[in-house]
Amino acid sequence: MQRHDLRAADWARAAGLRSANAIYNFMNGHSKTLSQETLERLARAIPGATVTEIIGETPATGVKAATVPVRVAAADGMWRPTYEADIAPPQHLALPPGLAADEAAVLLDGHANAIYPAGSYIGVQAFASMTRPLRDGDLVLVHRIREGRHEVTVRSVAVEGEGEAARAVLVFRNSGTMQRVRVELPWPYRGEVWRVDGDSFQIRGRVALMVLLADDV
Repeated sequence: MQRHDLRAADWARAAGLRSANAIYNFMNGHSKTLSQETLERLARAIPGATVTEIIGETPATGVKAATVPVRVAAADGMWRPTYEADIAPPQHLALPPGLAADEAAVLLDGHANAIYPAGSYIGVQAFASMTRPLRDGDLVLVHRIREGRHEVTVRSVAVEGEGEAARAVLVFRNSGTMQRVRVELPWPYRGEVWRVDGDSFQIRGRVALMVLLADDV
């Protein structure tokens, strides 16, 4: 639990247990073991965990990659009732050592196909976590709201001019006509929500990683 920064209640909920009582009883010494079914559920709730690791029979070996859950689906014109999508079965994006990402998304169409093909998975560094300001050419995850509906897309920051006269727009990077669609961006951008033609926009963060799985994976 310390290694994965878990609380007993959260772990039990992720494992589909009715309550965390079994975990609490074991930790407090009121029971000497957990049932095999409970152990298996707890192991499945943590990517890469095993029953033997949980009960301490064998030490964990090797280095396990950090992961971030894929909870966002990005597509041009796909309007949803919520920002996050119901992605089943649950998926996680593995992160290379030294790379941090706060959320992950899957691209369902070709709106960014000049760089990221449909089916790509991206890891996104939240704007609040970025160690540098946005700059020309950055690929960003854009959240758009219209009349209570949500759209998520990947767009490129295009900066025009220099110094105080600099302006910025968001553009699609694809091989179709959407290349011409431009959305004015407050510049320098500081994480705020802005409005264009009645729609609300916000940049969730910068794309830091792209993964494309083979068809047979």
